[in-house]
Amino acid sequence: MNAVCDIGNGVCRPDTSGNGQTPVLPGQVHLDPTKHYYFSILPGDAANPFNSANAISGHGMGGAPIIPTCVNNTCTFNPVTVYAQATPFPPSKLTVFVFEDDFPLNGEQDGGGGMGAVNTNNEAGLAQFNITLFDDAGGTGDATGQMTYDMFNQPFVEQPGGNKRPGHRARCLPPISKNSRIGLTPGTTTLDPTQTGITGTIVTCPTFESDGLTPSPLAGQAVVANLMPGRYGVVATPGADRIARGEEWLQTNTLDGQKAHDSFLRIQEPSYFQEYGPAGFHVSIGFANPAIINGRKAAVCNGHRPYGRRGHELHKYCHGHGHDLAHEPHAR
Repeated sequence: MNAVCDIGNGVCRPDTSGNGQTPVLPGQVHLDPTKHYYFSILPGDAANPFNSANAISGHGMGGAPIIPTCVNNTCTFNPVTVYAQATPFPPSKLTVFVFEDDFPLNGEQDGGGGMGAVNTNNEAGLAQFNITLFDDAGGTGDATGQMTYDMFNQPFVEQPGGNKRPGHRARCLPPISKNSRIGLTPGTTTLDPTQTGITGTIVTCPTFESDGLTPSPLAGQAVVANLMPGRYGVVATPGADRIARGEEWLQTNTLDGQKAHDSFLRIQEPSYFQEYGPAGFHVSIGFANPAIINGRKAAVCNGHRPYGRRGHELHKYCHGHGHDLAHEPHAR
């Protein structure tokens, strides 16, 4: 006999018509007051704003427990109000720092030093590194693809670009290219010719400010704005200009054994990440250049010990025993 279980609490009835289940509203469902129930709202329309260019709203997840009031063994379930956040959600920010890791080579950024006509910081930020984001969709090792557009369907743009710091000529990057894209003036259908350099590419901030002399405190940093909340794999790669010069940069730290570093962004994620202790960048990625390390050999072997390296390592390095620093395991 055909049967359908739409009475509630697991009770079934004969399906004499053969038409299947009869739709019922949540208020018609039979609930057992001796059990616990939770009413859930699922975000089936959460992507409406993205798919419709914000013409149609959606909502996120929500839920609330269904609690009965019982008097003399007679129970009545109380009304339930479930709140769901409307979409689009407030966007998130992601901050990245790429640094030269060789003072010492330990996978951490050991800053310090001075600021002058030449950037003398220890383990300074590395400019002209390309930042690539992969959408992990909450899973590990199987990204759904590379991201180049933000939650408003606009190509990625360097968030600090064009802004100025008081007393300085430029804050971060000039446009990557002139008039690579002309977008709309916000809230209108009129083209805005001032929107230049929007290419979908994120590049770390340059070593010097626009005068070419003043070391930038933002060197090696990047901020990606207007991101959807989620989990992303962040990959840093030396820029084409560095590769064209024959530079070799080896990544010195990792999160899960691969190039990508995980980043977790909540709704309206600020431009810093704080899990415990002081806040910092969402992702910090170190690189070492064997040519730079080996170029210091003469100074190190003449008695200068900028790294505080152990004596037997210095002896091995200076007198040709074993491999040079570029090929020691910790430099890979």
